[in-house]
Amino acid sequence: MLNQLQQNKTDDTIFALSAMCRDLLGVICAKQGQDADSIFNEYLKNYTEANVTKQQAEAKRKELQEILRATVSDFNDRAKSMYWSLLFMSEKDRTDRLNSMWKSMTEGVELPKGTKRPGYINKPPSEDRLLERRKELQAIIERNNKAQLEADIDFHERNIIGTTKAMEADLAKMTKSIMASKEMTKEEIQQSIKVTEARQKSIIRQRVQEHKRHIDSAKSRLNVAEDAKAELKNVNQFLSKLLIG
Repeated sequence: MLNQLQQNKTDDTIFALSAMCRDLLGVICAKQGQDADSIFNEYLKNYTEANVTKQQAEAKRKELQEILRATVSDFNDRAKSMYWSLLFMSEKDRTDRLNSMWKSMTEGVELPKGTKRPGYINKPPSEDRLLERRKELQAIIERNNKAQLEADIDFHERNIIGTTKAMEADLAKMTKSIMASKEMTKEEIQQSIKVTEARQKSIIRQRVQEHKRHIDSAKSRLNVAEDAKAELKNVNQFLSKLLIG
């Protein structure tokens, strides 16, 4: 009984909305010389449940295709940026790397059903391209001189220790001087020591952090140089095989 009452109410609402739409269309169409009934019937024809479902499915298909297009484009761009590292991998390692990259990029992304990783071919380089890459790697190694960078690391590591000891010694002297003051009360001396310690320790932290930034930068550049050397070795081997072959 309740379901029938709900259905009757739904039917009444539909009839009321239908009548309202016809009346509104009648007013609008009368001004424009159009047939309101023809327009209303056209809507009834085009906006059936089946047609709306079909339109929604088509819109979803287009949305997923656009997401797929963008994802594939991004994948190809990333793979191209990894050209040299992919080149010197074994076929298995290259496939695993590309699969892992695709999985990472598509995790949580809705794509068309059955979507697989796009194929990607890392074409062998020409002799000219190998020679150009060799020049690039040699320049990277020269810019990141190992001896100089290691000297910089040693310098800043020693300065961290030296700076800390020197400023802690200065703090001890300042504290001793404040405690010897005859012009301040005990509470004022304690407050002055507290402020002085906070200021001096803050300066120590800042200087240590600055030295650490230099150290981290030098270590990062050392890694860049080591990677370049490893790749240069592969480039030379590849070039030798190409020239011999």
